[in-house]
Formats: sequence, C-alpha cells, structure tokens
Amino acid sequence: MQNQNQNQPRAKSKEDQKEIEALKASADKAAKLQEAQAGEQSITKRLYKNENQKIDHDLFKLDVAPMMHDKGIQGKKREHIPVEHCHFFHSYDSSGRKQTYSTSIMGHCHKIDVVSNGNGDLFATAGDSVIKNGSKIFTLEDTKSIHRHSVSYQYSEKIDIRKPNSEARKAFAGGQ
Repeated sequence: MQNQNQNQPRAKSKEDQKEIEALKASADKAAKLQEAQAGEQSITKRLYKNENQKIDHDLFKLDVAPMMHDKGIQGKKREHIPVEHCHFFHSYDSSGRKQTYSTSIMGHCHKIDVVSNGNGDLFATAGDSVIKNGSKIFTLEDTKSIHRHSVSYQYSEKIDIRKPNSEARKAFAGGQ
C-alpha cells in the first residue's frame, strides 16, 4: 500500500504552485533577455579577423582658449594664473573605438559632439570642461576654470584599425 502512494503524484500545494510560477517567470525573463541580446548582436557591426578594416577618422582642434589655472595655495589663499591652451579631438582611436572626449590638457577635457549635415560637412561643438577619470566624469569644482572652446575641423583620412602583433603578444606573455 505504501508503495502505491509513493508512485502516485502528490497533490500540489500552494507553495509548490508559487515556486513553479516563479520558475516559469524566471525562464520567460531569461528567454526575453536572450532575444534582446540576439537582437543587439544582429545590429552590431561585423569585424573581420584577417582583413584590414578601414574607418573614416576625423581630426578636430579645440582652438586656443584662456582658463584660470589653480597654481595652489600661496600663503593663506589660492592663487590662479591665466593660461592659454588648446586640445585635439580624434573621432576614432587606432583600435577603431569611437571617441567622445578631447585629449586631456592640464587635468581636464571636453565632451565633443560631431554632426554631419548630410552633404558631408562636419560640425563639432565642445562642452564645458570636465575631469575624466576612467569611465567616471566629474565637473570642475573650481568655477574659475570652467571654459569652452570653439572647434576647428583639421582633416579626415581613412585609417586601418590597429591589428594585434602576434610576436609582441608572445613576448609580452613570456613565450619565445
């Protein structure tokens, strides 16, 4: 008699039903995430392993602009001196990654927005000065140093995306 009871499916309790519903919801969520990732992958630009890929690279110069540089504490107060400086902005780096910030000068950089009018003309604007530390962006606390630059187009060129050098990789890994 006990053997027969063990082979029969037991009645599902409310807790069992809740657990089953939670598992189904989790599986549905995972399937939707997988579909979304598959959709993202379908619009990703294809990179060929054994071919030199060329990209359009644009160079801009952020024109000379004055800023007040914090020289440090002299006596009992901070001393600021006027300094003229400029930056450069490359639309892509040598690895083919799109850039959004200018080169860093005197501890700060600028976010650059580049737009095309459809006729091939490029226009760029520079935002306020910010401090970039890795992926974190900080606004300048010293309001005397906040400034903007006008942006001048320099030139465009087609460049090859840098390929890893297998010999250099072996040397770096300690192999011969």
